[in-house]
Amino acid sequence: MKTILSSQFVFFFLTLFTTTITIIQPTNAFRHLPPKIKKASTKVFFDSFDNDPQRKTHKDAFFTLIRYKNLTPTFLLTLTGGALLSPSLHTLFYETPAFWAASANTLLIMSGSMVVNDIFDIENDRINHPERPLVTGAIRRTDAILFAATLFGVSEYISITYLSDSMQFLTNLAIVQVLLYTPVCKRVLFLKNVSCAVLVAFSIFYSGIASINTPLITNRNIDVFSLVLTMVFLGSLYNELLMDISDYKGDLKCRISTIPVVFGVKNSWFMSHMLLTFNIFSEYFALDSLYGREFGLFFFVISSPMFMRSLKIQRENYSVESIHEVIHQTNIQLFIVLVFFYGVSLL
Repeated sequence: MKTILSSQFVFFFLTLFTTTITIIQPTNAFRHLPPKIKKASTKVFFDSFDNDPQRKTHKDAFFTLIRYKNLTPTFLLTLTGGALLSPSLHTLFYETPAFWAASANTLLIMSGSMVVNDIFDIENDRINHPERPLVTGAIRRTDAILFAATLFGVSEYISITYLSDSMQFLTNLAIVQVLLYTPVCKRVLFLKNVSCAVLVAFSIFYSGIASINTPLITNRNIDVFSLVLTMVFLGSLYNELLMDISDYKGDLKCRISTIPVVFGVKNSWFMSHMLLTFNIFSEYFALDSLYGREFGLFFFVISSPMFMRSLKIQRENYSVESIHEVIHQTNIQLFIVLVFFYGVSLL
């Protein structure tokens, strides 16, 4: 039964991938297909662009809309969740179709959240991110809504077909949270930051639960799993506070209550820096207590560059460029730390 489900899922995922490539770059990847097939594959989203000279005709605008650069780190988070609770990669990859279903859902929901965010944030993006597809006119608002609905719809199909009832509930919960984030949570001070950080950490929890068939409480790696969830949540919250600083001007003009708008840029950086410090030291003491002093010290050594990079933002007067650079480097450092935690889970 598992083999059948796995084969069905692989077929469906490959079909979805092929369709996506056809939509995004039909002229390059499928130029030898019959014209009728190429026209049918691109009609839903792109026919309206061809007759409108005011709009960009680049088909990769939808890739930009979903922030495709986030797909790889998001998948690595789902892989982390599965690998921590099911350390045997052979079992995880070849005998756990629910893990792949959960991973696909995570990518789809994350992509859908990016689209929803842009739909509601057009005016704000005119100031903070004028290059976004909805601002430039490369994609129409109605097309973006249809695109988001498609992403969430495919996620629901995968969930209903391949996941248990409890996992289906978690899928629906994530979609509801994504739909409420920009119009509701994002307008409430600090709730927007917590909400986004919860969603990032949830991707690890979601894929981790999908990778096991036994209660989480009985899993031998529940301690390291909890440490990773905490670290990723606080790390994401740190990044969110920094991104609010970079978006300060647009949020101020649009009267969005963020930490920098309410308390000032300097105080916001100090808060984020203290949060990062607490994250590193709390993980250090937890590892020291659970696994021994050497594990705590090793974690501290590989995490300390994040602390030093945070100080760089202050030295460069909280510039947008320095913030974006630090966030990028911090994400790379977090990946290294996740590899370390996976090593701990194998003990």
